[in-house]
Amino acid sequence: MPQKDHSARTPKKDVNYTVLSQAGTNASGFQLYYSTAYNAWVFNRHETDVTSPAIVRSIGTKPPVLNAWTHLAGVYDAAAQTLQLYVNGVPQGAPVPFTVTPWKASGGLQVGRLWHAAAGKENFAGTIDEVQVWSRALADTEVAHEAWLEDEDLSDGTAGDPVPALVAKWDATDMANATGTTVKDTSGFGRNLTLNGAALTQFTTGDPDIGEEVTTTQAMTLNGTSAYATATGPVVDDSGSFTATAWVTLDPAKLADTSKSYAVQVFGQSGASQSAWGVWYEQPAGSTQGRWTFGRPDKDGTGAAWTTSVSDALTTAQLGVPVMLTVVYDAQAEVDDQDTSKLGGLKLYVDSARMGDEYGVPYTAPWQGSGAFEVGRAKINGAATRYFPGKIDSVRVWAGATSTDTIANRRNTEQQ
Repeated sequence: MPQKDHSARTPKKDVNYTVLSQAGTNASGFQLYYSTAYNAWVFNRHETDVTSPAIVRSIGTKPPVLNAWTHLAGVYDAAAQTLQLYVNGVPQGAPVPFTVTPWKASGGLQVGRLWHAAAGKENFAGTIDEVQVWSRALADTEVAHEAWLEDEDLSDGTAGDPVPALVAKWDATDMANATGTTVKDTSGFGRNLTLNGAALTQFTTGDPDIGEEVTTTQAMTLNGTSAYATATGPVVDDSGSFTATAWVTLDPAKLADTSKSYAVQVFGQSGASQSAWGVWYEQPAGSTQGRWTFGRPDKDGTGAAWTTSVSDALTTAQLGVPVMLTVVYDAQAEVDDQDTSKLGGLKLYVDSARMGDEYGVPYTAPWQGSGAFEVGRAKINGAATRYFPGKIDSVRVWAGATSTDTIANRRNTEQQ
């Protein structure tokens, strides 16, 4: 009763791309792959070891997200006689019956290609990591746990924590990689951030006349009315776990008119009509203080309802003071004690403090934003809005959830 588990990232979907298969003589015993015919991830078994076998498939319910890490798993349960594909720990539809007598594929495990007609084909384009195979069928809860990609190193005190992968890093304070209208992505994935009205502004501190060292620093500044920055998206698979963080300073002068209410976005993933997720500051009319919010809407359409994690009454935002904001979508969080099939929670951190409980605010039906990753503005009901006033620096995005301890250690290390 084998289980196959891995993470994959592909930049294109023009032909079939195989992640994992088990070679027989003429065919493969199983195949985990992207199918152009279905425009989806698929886990299948070939019924016989012939050149053109009958195939039974468990098919993904959504198209794959290009250039984003996705956790895939395929389970063949011999006792139940079923196949099941999982994407980011979530079963894709009901188990599919596979009632023929299985045959033994005695060839090698093929990472990145299919064995068909006695030859390797459908070679994978992209990156594959964390390949694991079990000689038994894993339960739904075990697959969800595997999708969390936890640390197994017992030597450093972080065993059991998730291990996210950095997929974007834009640091406006890095004057070697932030010049003109471009902040280079130094994560290695090459999604440079393009400034649209946002400026790289240098600040000098220190008075040499009284013996102080003169220091020049740089920040990305935004005017709160039209300035923003974008990078090619999506950066992550929004159905899986992800983490994003930035250092943020609100401009008090742009939020001083208490006759108005304000909602200004730090960053988020754009969809067609709504931001698929984002973090923003809200200040009600009649007040000089507001709160931070991490939210995701229920659909990419007008009139969407938002699920939010909001900073508590004791964590009101300080204007003019740098704060590290971190948002985590934990796709494997068990947010419903009565229904363990419902997974997914929103978590907001202000500096090192987590808002709410350890599982986050339940959000169990994620959808994928297909547009740009945007810094300094949001998309709401089809319109660009929520322009941010102030400074935004050190924007980073990871595939995978991040533990509370790691976030606290990061903030303490980077505290400005």
